[in-house]
This record gives sequence, C-alpha cells and structure tokens, in this order.
Amino acid sequence: MIKPSLAQRVSALEEEVARLALVHDHRTPAAPNAWRSTIAMFANDPVMQEIIEEGQKLRQVDREQSQP
Repeated sequence: MIKPSLAQRVSALEEEVARLALVHDHRTPAAPNAWRSTIAMFANDPVMQEIIEEGQKLRQVDREQSQP
C-alpha cells in the first residue's frame, strides 16, 4: 500500500474542511421568536417539577450560607 504524500493529505483535509463548512453554512437560522415554542414545554411534567424543587432547595441553602 502506498502512503499518500503530505501534500495529498493536506489537500484531502482542505477538501473535507470546505465540505463541512458548506454543510454548516446551509443551516436554517432560527426564527427571531423561536424561543416562544419552548414556553410551557415542561408543564405538568413531574420530573421537571422535581428538578425545579431541588434547584430551589439548593438556592435556599446558598442564601442561608451567604448570610453573615
């Protein structure tokens, strides 16, 4: 098996980077108000409620520890 030269390897890498850049550049940008579709996405989700409650507990502990 013949090893490709350094120039051939660099050329192949450049082609792959150009291909990846082209794929990356053609992504559809998000609509300006796309974030609105996430509102209430976890409503009535018991797991999310548990996460929120645990986060509130952690914040309360931080508040108590920061008091002089």
